[in-house]
Amino acid sequence: LSCVIPCESEINLRLYLHQIAAGSGTNQVAIVASSQPAGFGTTAVNDWTVIDGPNPGTATIVARTKGMHVQADVGGPGWFNYFSMVFE
Repeated sequence: LSCVIPCESEINLRLYLHQIAAGSGTNQVAIVASSQPAGFGTTAVNDWTVIDGPNPGTATIVARTKGMHVQADVGGPGWFNYFSMVFE
């Protein structure tokens, strides 16, 4: 069997997570602090926006992500992220 109408299509999007760790408009908060070197074990919750361009001042919000991230590398920055993304 073959499809008369294309059965698949590919969509390429370039999207940007807008993460604000501190200051005005913070959209994440550490809920478990760590005394380990490099912050190993630090856990935070997030409500990040997803925008369609690199400049938050001119980009449009296209989705939101809600989830958590954990500093999972003993030796330095190595965050493990998990979240749900809902497009607007």
